[in-house]
Amino acid sequence: HSMPSMDHVEFLGRGFGAKGLCWYRRADLVVACSPAVRSELVELCGLEVSKVDIIENPVDTGRFNQHDVGTSPYDGSGPNVLGLGSFKSDKAFQRLIEAFGLVGDVNPTAELLIVGDGAERSALEALAKSCPYSARIHMPGVTTEPELWMCHADVFVSTSRVEAQPLVVLEGLACGTPVVAYDAVGGIGDVLRGASGALLVDDGDTAGMAEAIAAALQADFPRPALPAKHTLEAVLNDFERLISQRSDDERPSPSVDRSAGRISARFRSAS
Repeated sequence: HSMPSMDHVEFLGRGFGAKGLCWYRRADLVVACSPAVRSELVELCGLEVSKVDIIENPVDTGRFNQHDVGTSPYDGSGPNVLGLGSFKSDKAFQRLIEAFGLVGDVNPTAELLIVGDGAERSALEALAKSCPYSARIHMPGVTTEPELWMCHADVFVSTSRVEAQPLVVLEGLACGTPVVAYDAVGGIGDVLRGASGALLVDDGDTAGMAEAIAAALQADFPRPALPAKHTLEAVLNDFERLISQRSDDERPSPSVDRSAGRISARFRSAS
């Protein structure tokens, strides 16, 4: 669930970070959450493609859906532009604030809500104050009900620099909320490229991001839907398939306890 080139090599350094990747080669099978992650595991770790399976992230559609939501957390009439996540460097919310400065030029009533918290709050608040539309930029803090913010938003925006596969983007699709994102390092493009109700912007193109947000706020912009492969049931079935295949490949003797069914049942009861 991470991009090895960023989370291991770049963050930990080429020496120590690259050494950490060798542990993947000891695994019988590695599950990657996106094609982008698998490509890096093969390239950086030297894994055979056959040892890396892709099972993409699931969304709790019982929680994130457009049909069963509570009261809107937004105060104004909007339209409301939403960013959601930890205030840290890879989420790059400063890029969202910069783009909103251009959105405000063409949409005089738009509001920007960045929900979350973290080490970069002070820097983001300072940047927001320098924006000509600072009165319409809000950072209400951490929420325990992200589904309310997501379902009632007019557009969800991801300006992350890297995402192995962005769960919050998938949650936006499940809520039927238009999604706009930078085509950053990782699996964002795998999810959104060609998807209805979503726009993908060249990474770092601030003007392009502002134009995409403005387009997604139009009344006739289509509503997205979550692809079926991201439902919890589909993902559990994929894991069941892998466990069963691995057990069959090992050809255990009758005395060996095959626990695939129990593992699956535990996941299902937890859901």
